[in-house]
Amino acid sequence: MALWLNLLKAMPSRMTDSDTQEEDMTVKKLMRIIPGLMVTISALLGLLHSPWWFALTLFVGLNLTQSGFTDFCPLEKILRKLGFSEQ
Repeated sequence: MALWLNLLKAMPSRMTDSDTQEEDMTVKKLMRIIPGLMVTISALLGLLHSPWWFALTLFVGLNLTQSGFTDFCPLEKILRKLGFSEQ
């Protein structure tokens, strides 16, 4: 997982719609990207390799649901400690 976070941190900024402002990877964006990648990859592995990978898909889904109700997300705390910007 540290490898993924290092890769995301090293990603260059992308241009916005106006092509004049740059945006960095923020906690808010990464909070959508990382679970999305985890669900996609684990679902593909569940279909192609072993059905046990669907347990990871279930875990990510349950974590997203609980964070929606409680406003607590472990990934958010990890990203903040790694130094990703809030805005």
